[in-house]
Amino acid sequence: MESFKCGHEDAIRDVEYDYYGKRVATCSSDHQIKIYEKDENGSWIKVQEIKHHSASVQRVAWSRPEFGPILASSSTDLFVQIYVETDKGPNERVWKLKAKLVDSVCAVTDIAFAPLAQGLRLATCSRDGFVRVYEAMDVMNLSSWSLVEQFRADEKDCHCIDWNESPFDPYQIVVGTRNSAKIWEYSNDYKRWQSVCLLDGHTEDIYDVVWAPKMGRKYHLIATGCKDGIVRIFKISSKGEFTVNLVAELNQHQSPVWRVSWNVTGTILASSGSDGTVRLWKADSEDNWRQIMVAGSGSALQKESERNRKSLLSD
Repeated sequence: MESFKCGHEDAIRDVEYDYYGKRVATCSSDHQIKIYEKDENGSWIKVQEIKHHSASVQRVAWSRPEFGPILASSSTDLFVQIYVETDKGPNERVWKLKAKLVDSVCAVTDIAFAPLAQGLRLATCSRDGFVRVYEAMDVMNLSSWSLVEQFRADEKDCHCIDWNESPFDPYQIVVGTRNSAKIWEYSNDYKRWQSVCLLDGHTEDIYDVVWAPKMGRKYHLIATGCKDGIVRIFKISSKGEFTVNLVAELNQHQSPVWRVSWNVTGTILASSGSDGTVRLWKADSEDNWRQIMVAGSGSALQKESERNRKSLLSD
C-alpha cells in the first residue's frame, strides 16, 4: 500500500489515478486540486496545484489517454471545469483551464467520462436531480463543449454516476440518488434517456456507484456504497427485460461507505468507509462474496474520517 502527504488544508474528497497509474489527482474542500506524478524512484512528486474553483471540489476524473491528458473537476460552486496539459517551455508542461460547464443550478456531485466508443463525452450529476452529458465536438478545440443530452434522474438529488463500458450494449448510465439506484438507457428510437432498471434495497443515501468491467461475462455487476454502512453488489442480466438480483450485502464497515471501485477485470471490489479502512472483496467458487483484505486498522484513521464526514455534511 502506497501513501504520501497531499498537503491539502481540508478534507480530501476524491483521489483518482490516470489510465496508466502514473499520475494522481486529488481534490479537497480547500477548493484545490493537486496533481502528482511518479518519478523514477517510485515517489509521488507534486507537479501542480489548481485553484480555479471557489468552493469545495467534489470529484476529479481523467479522460481516456486516446484524447490526450485531460482532467475534469466538479464542485459545490456549481461548475464543472476542464483542464488540459500544455507546453509552457522546453521540458516544461502546465495544466491550463480550458472550459467551464455552467448549466447546473446546484452543486455538481459527480462526473464520469464516457466509454471510448462514444467519443470525448462527459456525464455530470448534481443536486438539482439532473444528469447532463457534454461532448467536445472538436477534440482539437477543448474550450468548446456542447450540452447534448440531459434528463432528470431524481426530483431532489443525484449523488453519483457511472457508465456501462461495454461496447456491445446501448449507451447506459447508472445513477445513485437518495435511497435508490437506477439504470438509464439512451433510446435511439425516441432520442432520449429512459429509466430501464431499478437497483432496489437501499435504506439511505447512496454515496457511490460503480459498474464493473464485463470482461466476457454474460451479465453485469454493479456495486454501491451507502450511508447505511452496507456495500451492495447487484447482478444484472439484460436479455430482453432486465433481471436484477442482489447478490451481496456486505456490512463489515459498520459506518457510511464513501467509495467503491472495481479492479480492471471486475473480479475484485474495493470499498472505503468512515471506519478508516479500505476493504477488498472477491467472490468464491460458489459466487459468495468474501472479504479478502483490510487496509488500515480503523483506529488511527477514525478521527480523520469523522472530520471528513462532518465536512461533507456541512457542504
